[in-house]
Amino acid sequence: MLHRRQAIEALLIATSGAVALPTFAQDHYASKPIKLIVGFPPGGPTDIIARLLAERLREALGQPVLVENRAGARGNIAADVVAKSAPDGYTLLYVSSSIAISPGLYDKLAFDVKRDFVPVAETVSIPMVLLVNPKIPATTVAEFVRYAKANPGKLNYASSGNGTITHLASALFSLRNAIQTQHVPYKGIAPALTDLVAGNVEFTIGTINTALQFVREGRLRAIAITGLTRASSLPAVPTLDESGMKGFEASAWQGVMAPAGRLPPSSTDSRPRSRRRLRGPTCVPRSPRRTPRCAPHRRIVLRNTSAPRCRDGCR
Repeated sequence: MLHRRQAIEALLIATSGAVALPTFAQDHYASKPIKLIVGFPPGGPTDIIARLLAERLREALGQPVLVENRAGARGNIAADVVAKSAPDGYTLLYVSSSIAISPGLYDKLAFDVKRDFVPVAETVSIPMVLLVNPKIPATTVAEFVRYAKANPGKLNYASSGNGTITHLASALFSLRNAIQTQHVPYKGIAPALTDLVAGNVEFTIGTINTALQFVREGRLRAIAITGLTRASSLPAVPTLDESGMKGFEASAWQGVMAPAGRLPPSSTDSRPRSRRRLRGPTCVPRSPRRTPRCAPHRRIVLRNTSAPRCRDGCR
């Protein structure tokens, strides 16, 4: 289970943008409690950050923000509930990268991400890191790839489940390096990291916030960051791009979406106030030097040098 301290650390690591809710149909939003639907179980990384956000929204809006967990189907159950809700701003969906991945994994979904939702804000973008069990005789990407090629089919990588960002990032790493590895899916990142520490699997690509404590204690070894810039929490660890895998970038993001519908434009003064009030010790503004991100429904989750970019031209 992710502890509150780790969740706060994740928000600080992520250099997230502040959330600015639009002004909905009412003249004075919000005039009643808001429901924030989370598609994952209580206590997980998505849920805890959603609850931290709910506290900040309550402070900013002066209304209770109730977190409701509708776990299952990688967030699709919650998404279906919100898609069918009234577009009045009082039922919001807290999403992870999964909502961008699901349309490519499922032939039929009860909702259409582009049609049924409007993006409100990206809350965090969490860097990921290539992790190995310390028994693996490799401290660099090149050494790890050589070891993997010398042991074809013998290395197993853990993920938080089929089709998750940890699965796709690890699979892309294996594909780009032409190494034969085996996927071992788990029901969440916590048991995956537990087995990685125990040596039951050899590597994974996971989010920094969930792995940082294990790395600091020496129970896991961080080989490379999957972003294009180094992580402030692990400044000595190079990026995959630096290590020869040019253009490789993978990150886990979270955000807020609302049901699509006739949403009046935001007032010119409410959004700046919301931004100022939501910035605090657990929500820090994105660095102006970073490339602007796409809205959640347009975000490209995994990229390499041959992959197309967002239709808006964002990175």
